[in-house]
Amino acid sequence: MRRQEDIDCKLQRVRRFLQEKELAGAFFMSRASFAWITSGGDNHVPSSSEQGEAGVLVTPSDYIVVTNNIEAPRLRAEEFVGIDAAWMVYPWHEQLVDVLSRAAEPGRIASDVPIEGCRYMPHELAALRFTLTALEVERIRELGAAAARITEEICFGLKPGVTEREVAAGLNAALMKHGLDPTVTLVAHDERIARFRHPIPTDKPLQRHSMVISCARRYGLIVALTRIVHLGPAPDSLLALHERVAQIDSVMMDASRIGTPYRDVLRRGMEAYAEAGYGNEWRLHHQGGPLGYANRDILVTPDTPGLIQDGQALAWNPSITGSKSEDTILAEETGPTILTRGGGHWPMIECRVQERIYARPAILEL
Repeated sequence: MRRQEDIDCKLQRVRRFLQEKELAGAFFMSRASFAWITSGGDNHVPSSSEQGEAGVLVTPSDYIVVTNNIEAPRLRAEEFVGIDAAWMVYPWHEQLVDVLSRAAEPGRIASDVPIEGCRYMPHELAALRFTLTALEVERIRELGAAAARITEEICFGLKPGVTEREVAAGLNAALMKHGLDPTVTLVAHDERIARFRHPIPTDKPLQRHSMVISCARRYGLIVALTRIVHLGPAPDSLLALHERVAQIDSVMMDASRIGTPYRDVLRRGMEAYAEAGYGNEWRLHHQGGPLGYANRDILVTPDTPGLIQDGQALAWNPSITGSKSEDTILAEETGPTILTRGGGHWPMIECRVQERIYARPAILEL
């Protein structure tokens, strides 16, 4: 019942959008938007594509699952149990555009994937999901705790000689075992931490120092986090560097208040970089932004429009060459809440921003 209520809440948003834009329908076929409009459904087959194999068409009066005869049996049995929906099942060899034209007026359907005859409006449709519903908030809290716990358990088990690929494989297997899907898994050992901001795992064995980056998904929702490990005592210079990054991260978290422009959070971060003595480091890697059903809905730049929404998830990821800080937060009336907290065993750094203390993950020394 809660899932149907969640869908009904989203249908209200979509239908307001249709009325405002004078549209006959909105079609959701990307994996992200399909998961949103179905309250956690999964329409993918190849994991390499962000476009699914089925979609949902919302009109002012109907909620229609549009799929071919290959996907329909699984979707009925596993993704739409107890959901009030109409169905349009077509032979796999027919053209989707012809099917949609039978359900709504051609030229007046917004779509989140490119389809001939539809209005391609991915950003406008994605914005409908920025404010999380009550069920989504509950889900992302559970997801954040699980993703952090699993990632940290993998980090606690790191040993000399383990390769980056082995760490990534272990993390991905652990996530999937607990019902989470890895969407991004990056691992850097030793000198690769400073060399590459996006370290795709390699066969490099661990000597002393490792960074593990994870984005994990469940019910379509995604959280992001980064953890850093050092085998044996870390050099004082590295500890000091990481503390500076953690402070920048805390400043950006503290700025993430409802109604604040996204670009103002980035501006606060840029100021914190400068205060730390690393004024140009923000230029070397994106600083993150809002997320939910995508690894990032927006990568915030100094010119990005828009305001932080009530109940919106965000993940900032400031980095200074050699270190990084990243967790997922939720914008709430009382201020930002950190979602990706593990089991409480990870060492933390207390960072003060005005009168508020933010506990940020320290470097784990094994």
